[in-house]
Amino acid sequence: MCIIFGDEKKIEFFGIPQVLYGDFSVFGVEDHCKEATEFTLKTLNKNERVEILVLLGLELNVETQNILRSLQGIQSFGVRIYLFLKIPKKNPKLEIYKGIAERGMVLLSKN
Repeated sequence: MCIIFGDEKKIEFFGIPQVLYGDFSVFGVEDHCKEATEFTLKTLNKNERVEILVLLGLELNVETQNILRSLQGIQSFGVRIYLFLKIPKKNPKLEIYKGIAERGMVLLSKN
């Protein structure tokens, strides 16, 4: 059973592949990405299993920097991380995603 933080219906909008819906998957949707990240890190620190972390609609802001630091710790446990991000409408520069791509697979959306 996967754990979802946020509106489960919004996951359909992102067209998530079925392979990511595993028994040990954690999803964070939009404003709930921080909760999903914190839950995943706590779970791993208790020696419990998480295989996949999926963050959907994560916005790049100051709060994102804290999430990215947590992702580094999560990554050290061997968790596969997928980030579905929205491209800003003003001056979308792909260079800003380079640091994020070091933490997991980044998929960009115009919507």
